[in-house]
Amino acid sequence: MKLSHFQLIIVAVVLFHSTVVHASFSYTVTVNTDSLAGTVGSLDFQFNPSSGPLTSMAKIANLRGGALIGEPDLFGAVDGLLPSNITITASSPYNDYFQQFKYGSSIIFDLSLDGSPGGSFFFSMFSDAVGTIPALTSDPNGFSLIVDSNKNETTISKPSEQTSITAVPIPSILWLMGMGLLGLIGIHRRDGRKC
Repeated sequence: MKLSHFQLIIVAVVLFHSTVVHASFSYTVTVNTDSLAGTVGSLDFQFNPSSGPLTSMAKIANLRGGALIGEPDLFGAVDGLLPSNITITASSPYNDYFQQFKYGSSIIFDLSLDGSPGGSFFFSMFSDAVGTIPALTSDPNGFSLIVDSNKNETTISKPSEQTSITAVPIPSILWLMGMGLLGLIGIHRRDGRKC
């Protein structure tokens, strides 16, 4: 099959466009909860669209530190149970996973944001079981972490000095696409055809 230079460019543009429309970001979140160790409070995970329903989702996995208490309260498009994995889809205006929690010395979890841009992830901690008294944050809503997904990046706000977030490297789709395109050109030239 002979591909012209123009056809290779069209394939590259289509692949590039698909990477821009579908973003993927992964993080490890760590919160120092030494000052709350042994007390009972609550955790709240939200992922909501900034405008209209989206096909994007937040995945929270591998919750470590402390102990979950009772059954969670789920609102909107939430699937799964902690401490293993939950998926919150931004398909309705309000999507929330609320859980009573006994604090340990730290809280650690993995966060992945996938899909179309425009969703906002919120993580909150409270020093009471019903979620009315914010813990370890200056934010009146209890937000310890806010991650807004945009087209090619995320905007991270940390109203809590106890919260740290580290990006988990994902192989760059553009790098992979570029290497594939170079491979196609190499094969094309090796076969003695002109590009």
